[in-house]
Amino acid sequence: MRKQTIVTLGVLFIFCSMAIAEEQNFVYDDHGNRDPFWPLVTSNGLIASYETNLLVSELILEGIIVGKDGQNFAVINGAIVKSKDRLGEYIIQEISSTKVVLIKGEERFELKLKKEE
Repeated sequence: MRKQTIVTLGVLFIFCSMAIAEEQNFVYDDHGNRDPFWPLVTSNGLIASYETNLLVSELILEGIIVGKDGQNFAVINGAIVKSKDRLGEYIIQEISSTKVVLIKGEERFELKLKKEE
């Protein structure tokens, strides 16, 4: 009985060691998609954006919310942003009632709000 217990414990020890070794070597492959363990919302309640290689032509200004205290917000690609927020590699420099000014490095881009006809 004692010999059987020692063998059982030995086998258990080997399997546990193998499981721990495999767990330490695991690397998540996202296949180009957003990592599901990253939060969807930032700590201040904004939609998180993890896309870093966006082209300015891919950015769509969907709307602008004008605040009475001068604090304006914009909706770009479904994300609500304010001045100084980051959207990929772009920094929101200014939000007026008709356009959003973005900075990427030394380049300056404007997204204009399209008027409905």
